[in-house]
Amino acid sequence: MGNSLTGLAGALAAGQTMAAELPVYAGAALVGAALGTMIGRRFLSERTTRFVLSGILLIAGLRLLTRC
Repeated sequence: MGNSLTGLAGALAAGQTMAAELPVYAGAALVGAALGTMIGRRFLSERTTRFVLSGILLIAGLRLLTRC
């Protein structure tokens, strides 16, 4: 969260304007984080959580590598 706030502060300091939908996106991100944390803590083992995270990171990395 600190990283996101720092990035937002830097964008504002650089004179960028924020999208009008920013509050909606921020709210959705907070709800998603809360739900993900609840599911991870209550229903998934540490091993399963690591496996799911590694899959997500693998997909994201492949998408970055294949982007033109």
